[in-house]
Amino acid sequence: MQQQNEHRSKFLAALVDQKLMPAQSPDKASAPDAYGDLIRDLPQFSYEEDDESTFDPWFRRYGAVIDDRGSSLTDDGKRNLIIDKLDKVTYKTYAEHVLPLKPRDIKLSTTVETLKRLFDPKKTLIQRRFEFLQASCPAVYGTHIPYCDFGNTIKKNFEEACMKDVDSESLKCLVLVAGLTDASHSEMRLRLLNKMNHLKETDSIVLDHFISECETFVTLRSDIRTMEKREINAAQRRKPTRKQRPSRHVSFEKHSSEEQKGDRKNPSRKTCQDEGQETNL
Repeated sequence: MQQQNEHRSKFLAALVDQKLMPAQSPDKASAPDAYGDLIRDLPQFSYEEDDESTFDPWFRRYGAVIDDRGSSLTDDGKRNLIIDKLDKVTYKTYAEHVLPLKPRDIKLSTTVETLKRLFDPKKTLIQRRFEFLQASCPAVYGTHIPYCDFGNTIKKNFEEACMKDVDSESLKCLVLVAGLTDASHSEMRLRLLNKMNHLKETDSIVLDHFISECETFVTLRSDIRTMEKREINAAQRRKPTRKQRPSRHVSFEKHSSEEQKGDRKNPSRKTCQDEGQETNL
């Protein structure tokens, strides 16, 4: 009996000790798959040349999401994530562009810059700036009030045209060229646009220089046209004129008419001719 009580006491003590012992911590939950979650949630990038679907707006919107939710990813992981979100056609274009390198051999920052440059708007920077300056607000009709949409368009076009980088002189030159809308200015407008499009970031333009170039171009064009007219007139004066020989038929008719006039004035002549013909017969 005593042994049973001791055995029971030990068993109860063991139970009490087991309850007092700290519970074993469960297995740590597996870390979330940030790469897989972002692959699932981020939209695919598809490039449309004639649309606004370019890489820069896509990355501005989702680049912060990649940095936030993918904070555990390395730069190589983020680079691979961006490449995996390119559609089939876009990836093919990019992969061929970076040859002989492979897309996964290029660091993250270079990948982003290359994608921005390769899949950017096909409009030149100058063209985007002109479109910004020439923007017009749609008409009000019915219940549609366009001012908010027009303001948002101005904000978007301002950023796309990088207008914050335009200094005062450059802006004056832009307004000058934008005002050359008449057909008589077409050559000059093309020359100035080409010049502005080839300017380097360190180059500066001055409105007075543009004005002087316009005036010089028009003066030279006028001088060239005057010289061309003089050359044409001189060539026409030097060209010899060919005298046309009268045809025998015309000469014969003229001779016959003169003889008829002579016969009318001197009838005896005709009589003598007739008598001579009869004598010969």
